[in-house]
Amino acid sequence: MNLDLLGFMVFSSIEALSLYVLIMALFRLKATSYAWQAVTLVLLINIQSFILRSEFALSDLVPVISILMFVFFFSVVVKMPFVWAVLATILGYVIFAVIQTSIIVMVYGSTNEIQTYAIKGYFLQVLSSAIMILISWLLKARNLGFAFDMEVLRFKFEDYLVMIFILIFIGAIALFLYINQTWLTLLFFIVNAGFLLFYAIRKEKVND
Repeated sequence: MNLDLLGFMVFSSIEALSLYVLIMALFRLKATSYAWQAVTLVLLINIQSFILRSEFALSDLVPVISILMFVFFFSVVVKMPFVWAVLATILGYVIFAVIQTSIIVMVYGSTNEIQTYAIKGYFLQVLSSAIMILISWLLKARNLGFAFDMEVLRFKFEDYLVMIFILIFIGAIALFLYINQTWLTLLFFIVNAGFLLFYAIRKEKVND
Protein backbone atom coordinates (compact mmCIF):
# COMPACT_ATOMS: atom_id res chain seq x y z
CA MET A 1 0.00 0.00 0.00
CA ASN A 2 1.20 3.52 -0.79
CA LEU A 3 2.71 5.08 2.36
CA ASP A 4 0.93 8.38 1.76
CA LEU A 5 -2.39 6.58 1.56
CA LEU A 6 -1.60 4.49 4.65
CA GLY A 7 -0.61 7.54 6.69
CA PHE A 8 -3.63 9.45 5.50
CA MET A 9 -6.04 6.63 6.35
CA VAL A 10 -4.56 5.96 9.81
CA PHE A 11 -4.32 9.53 11.07
CA SER A 12 -7.51 10.72 9.41
CA SER A 13 -9.34 7.78 10.97
CA ILE A 14 -8.04 8.72 14.42
CA GLU A 15 -9.17 12.29 13.82
CA ALA A 16 -12.64 11.40 12.52
CA LEU A 17 -13.30 8.85 15.26
CA SER A 18 -12.30 11.43 17.87
CA LEU A 19 -14.79 13.84 16.33
CA TYR A 20 -17.48 11.15 16.49
CA VAL A 21 -16.71 10.47 20.17
CA LEU A 22 -16.83 14.20 20.93
CA ILE A 23 -20.23 14.66 19.28
CA MET A 24 -21.65 11.66 21.12
CA ALA A 25 -20.28 12.98 24.42
CA LEU A 26 -21.76 16.44 23.80
CA PHE A 27 -25.22 14.88 23.62
CA ARG A 28 -24.62 12.24 26.32
CA LEU A 29 -24.87 9.37 23.89
CA LYS A 30 -22.86 6.17 24.22
CA ALA A 31 -20.22 6.09 21.49
CA THR A 32 -19.65 2.34 21.79
CA SER A 33 -23.29 1.65 20.90
CA TYR A 34 -22.55 2.49 17.27
CA ALA A 35 -18.84 1.66 17.19
CA TRP A 36 -18.66 -0.53 14.09
CA GLN A 37 -21.04 1.72 12.18
CA ALA A 38 -18.85 4.70 13.09
CA VAL A 39 -15.72 2.89 11.90
CA THR A 40 -17.46 2.15 8.59
CA LEU A 41 -18.48 5.80 8.28
CA VAL A 42 -14.95 6.98 8.98
CA LEU A 43 -13.47 4.66 6.36
CA LEU A 44 -15.97 5.89 3.76
CA ILE A 45 -15.22 9.52 4.64
CA ASN A 46 -11.49 8.94 4.38
CA ILE A 47 -11.73 7.13 1.05
CA GLN A 48 -13.80 9.88 -0.56
CA SER A 49 -11.53 12.48 1.01
CA PHE A 50 -8.37 10.88 -0.38
CA ILE A 51 -9.88 10.49 -3.84
CA LEU A 52 -11.15 14.07 -3.97
CA ARG A 53 -7.79 15.43 -2.79
CA SER A 54 -5.41 13.31 -4.83
CA GLU A 55 -7.35 12.44 -7.96
CA PHE A 56 -9.54 15.47 -8.56
CA ALA A 57 -7.82 18.27 -6.59
CA LEU A 58 -11.14 19.09 -4.93
CA SER A 59 -9.93 19.36 -1.34
CA ASP A 60 -12.26 22.32 -0.66
CA LEU A 61 -15.25 20.00 -1.06
CA VAL A 62 -14.00 17.46 1.47
CA PRO A 63 -15.28 19.20 4.65
CA VAL A 64 -18.71 19.76 3.12
CA ILE A 65 -19.10 16.15 2.01
CA SER A 66 -17.79 14.90 5.36
CA ILE A 67 -20.37 17.01 7.19
CA LEU A 68 -23.17 15.64 5.02
CA MET A 69 -22.02 12.06 5.67
CA PHE A 70 -21.96 12.67 9.42
CA VAL A 71 -25.45 14.19 9.25
CA PHE A 72 -26.68 11.11 7.39
CA PHE A 73 -25.06 8.87 10.00
CA PHE A 74 -26.59 10.63 12.99
CA SER A 75 -29.98 10.87 11.33
CA VAL A 76 -30.23 7.31 9.98
CA VAL A 77 -28.05 5.23 12.30
CA VAL A 78 -28.22 7.07 15.63
CA LYS A 79 -31.84 8.06 14.88
CA MET A 80 -31.54 11.74 15.76
CA PRO A 81 -34.22 14.07 14.38
CA PHE A 82 -32.81 15.60 11.21
CA VAL A 83 -32.40 19.11 12.61
CA TRP A 84 -30.46 17.77 15.58
CA ALA A 85 -28.36 15.50 13.40
CA VAL A 86 -27.34 18.62 11.49
CA LEU A 87 -26.81 20.68 14.62
CA ALA A 88 -24.81 17.97 16.39
CA THR A 89 -22.56 17.50 13.37
CA ILE A 90 -21.95 21.21 12.85
CA LEU A 91 -21.37 21.84 16.56
CA GLY A 92 -18.85 19.01 16.78
CA TYR A 93 -17.14 20.11 13.59
CA VAL A 94 -16.92 23.72 14.79
CA ILE A 95 -15.38 22.71 18.12
CA PHE A 96 -12.93 20.49 16.26
CA ALA A 97 -12.10 23.34 13.88
CA VAL A 98 -11.50 25.76 16.75
CA ILE A 99 -9.13 23.27 18.36
CA GLN A 100 -7.24 22.49 15.18
CA THR A 101 -7.05 26.06 13.92
CA SER A 102 -5.84 27.22 17.34
CA ILE A 103 -3.05 24.64 17.21
CA ILE A 104 -2.10 25.80 13.72
CA VAL A 105 -1.96 29.42 14.86
CA MET A 106 -0.01 28.73 18.06
CA VAL A 107 2.36 26.03 16.80
CA TYR A 108 2.82 26.61 13.08
CA GLY A 109 1.60 30.13 12.40
CA SER A 110 0.03 29.09 9.10
CA THR A 111 -0.90 26.01 7.10
CA ASN A 112 2.16 26.21 4.84
CA GLU A 113 4.34 23.86 6.90
CA ILE A 114 1.53 21.35 7.29
CA GLN A 115 0.98 21.27 3.55
CA THR A 116 4.72 20.88 2.94
CA TYR A 117 5.61 18.28 5.58
CA ALA A 118 3.21 15.37 6.04
CA ILE A 119 4.62 14.46 9.46
CA LYS A 120 3.60 17.85 10.82
CA GLY A 121 0.11 17.30 9.50
CA TYR A 122 -0.02 13.94 11.24
CA PHE A 123 1.14 15.55 14.49
CA LEU A 124 -1.62 18.14 14.15
CA GLN A 125 -4.21 15.40 13.68
CA VAL A 126 -2.97 13.39 16.67
CA LEU A 127 -2.84 16.44 18.94
CA SER A 128 -6.30 17.59 17.86
CA SER A 129 -7.66 14.09 18.42
CA ALA A 130 -6.10 13.87 21.88
CA ILE A 131 -7.70 17.15 22.89
CA MET A 132 -11.11 16.04 21.59
CA ILE A 133 -10.86 12.74 23.46
CA LEU A 134 -9.86 14.62 26.62
CA ILE A 135 -12.86 16.94 26.28
CA SER A 136 -15.12 13.93 25.70
CA TRP A 137 -13.75 12.19 28.78
CA LEU A 138 -14.24 15.31 30.91
CA LEU A 139 -17.82 15.68 29.69
CA LYS A 140 -18.58 12.08 30.58
CA ALA A 141 -16.71 12.15 33.89
CA ARG A 142 -18.52 15.29 35.03
CA ASN A 143 -21.86 14.22 33.55
CA LEU A 144 -21.99 17.27 31.30
CA GLY A 145 -23.60 17.69 27.90
CA PHE A 146 -27.06 18.14 26.45
CA ALA A 147 -29.56 15.65 27.85
CA PHE A 148 -32.93 16.74 26.47
CA ASP A 149 -35.30 14.35 24.72
CA MET A 150 -34.74 14.95 21.02
CA GLU A 151 -37.79 12.94 20.03
CA VAL A 152 -40.19 15.53 21.43
CA LEU A 153 -38.60 18.35 19.46
CA ARG A 154 -40.42 19.61 16.41
CA PHE A 155 -39.20 21.43 13.32
CA LYS A 156 -40.40 24.93 14.23
CA PHE A 157 -39.87 28.29 12.58
CA GLU A 158 -36.67 29.03 14.46
CA ASP A 159 -35.24 25.77 13.18
CA TYR A 160 -35.63 27.06 9.62
CA LEU A 161 -33.41 29.97 10.60
CA VAL A 162 -30.86 27.56 12.01
CA MET A 163 -30.95 25.53 8.81
CA ILE A 164 -30.31 28.68 6.77
CA PHE A 165 -27.47 29.55 9.12
CA ILE A 166 -25.99 26.07 8.67
CA LEU A 167 -26.18 26.30 4.88
CA ILE A 168 -24.31 29.60 5.06
CA PHE A 169 -21.82 27.93 7.39
CA ILE A 170 -21.15 25.10 4.94
CA GLY A 171 -20.63 27.54 2.09
CA ALA A 172 -18.35 29.67 4.23
CA ILE A 173 -16.19 26.66 5.12
CA ALA A 174 -15.28 26.16 1.49
CA LEU A 175 -14.68 29.90 1.01
CA PHE A 176 -12.39 30.37 4.01
CA LEU A 177 -10.43 27.22 3.26
CA TYR A 178 -10.05 28.42 -0.31
CA ILE A 179 -8.69 31.85 0.63
CA ASN A 180 -6.53 30.23 3.35
CA GLN A 181 -6.84 32.98 5.97
CA THR A 182 -6.10 31.16 9.23
CA TRP A 183 -7.03 33.92 11.69
CA LEU A 184 -10.24 34.72 9.83
CA THR A 185 -11.14 31.03 9.80
CA LEU A 186 -10.50 30.71 13.54
CA LEU A 187 -12.67 33.75 14.31
CA PHE A 188 -15.43 32.40 12.09
CA PHE A 189 -15.44 29.02 13.83
CA ILE A 190 -15.43 30.58 17.31
CA VAL A 191 -18.44 32.77 16.48
CA ASN A 192 -20.29 29.78 15.06
CA ALA A 193 -19.46 27.63 18.06
CA GLY A 194 -20.90 30.31 20.34
CA PHE A 195 -24.10 30.54 18.34
CA LEU A 196 -24.66 26.78 18.16
CA LEU A 197 -23.89 26.25 21.84
CA PHE A 198 -26.32 29.04 22.73
CA TYR A 199 -29.00 27.47 20.56
CA ALA A 200 -28.49 23.99 22.02
CA ILE A 201 -28.48 25.29 25.61
CA ARG A 202 -31.62 27.31 24.95
CA LYS A 203 -33.35 24.24 23.50
CA GLU A 204 -32.40 22.20 26.55
CA LYS A 205 -33.86 24.82 28.90
CA VAL A 206 -37.07 25.03 26.86
CA ASN A 207 -37.38 21.25 26.95
CA ASP A 208 -36.93 21.26 30.74
